[in-house]
Parts: sequence; structure tokens; C-alpha cells
Amino acid sequence: MINLTKPIFIAAFLLTVAPGSLAENSNRSGNPRITIMKPRDKGSTRPRVPSAQEVICNYIDEYVYITFSIPEGECEFFLTDLKTGECVYSSFDSENPEPIYVGHHETAEVTVTTANDHTYTGSW
Repeated sequence: MINLTKPIFIAAFLLTVAPGSLAENSNRSGNPRITIMKPRDKGSTRPRVPSAQEVICNYIDEYVYITFSIPEGECEFFLTDLKTGECVYSSFDSENPEPIYVGHHETAEVTVTTANDHTYTGSW
């Protein structure tokens, strides 16, 4: 009898991991770039309780879509193109965020500051 455990495990692993990593890193074929934004580290070495907050930034067709699992009021959005240094600024309400037109950017860093004095950063 042939042992199929190893090939089945490898196939299952590739099917679950590969599509997600391709979607995060590809935008030439129209796939969105997805960045889960992390709170900016304030330099504390003290352990912290994990937050229920999740901020997700999607870059699709020259627009950025930001969603909050827990709204934090008015937000300021900053995008810096890491190749050209170009900066884009906008403000939005995290309760009902609108798409933000930013144009074409191969690599960028995004910073969102909220009314609750939280700062989230991410990049692609």
C-alpha cells in the first residue's frame, strides 16, 4: 500500500498558503495588495494584551480602502511612496470610510492616525 499522507499534506499546505501570499504581493495583474496595519511601537518593553482592533488596508486599482474592526473616529491618512518620496494626505471617518485615491505606487508606506490617538502603520 502506498502512503499518501505526505503528498496530501504538501498539496493542502500549498493550496492554503500560496493564494494568500500571491494576493498580498501582486498588483500588476489587478490583484489587491493587502496590508494589516500594526500599531506603532511606543518603545515600551512591557508585555501588552493583544488588541481586538484590526485595521486592514487594501490597495486596489490606485485606491486605498481602510477598514477598522472597531471604529476610532476621524482619521488622518498619510501615504509616502518609497521610490519617489511623493506624499498623499487625506482624512476620513473610520465609522464609514470612503476609498482614497492615491494613484499608482509600486512600494509605499501608509500611516493612519486616529481621534483616539492611535497610530497604525503598514507598507507594500
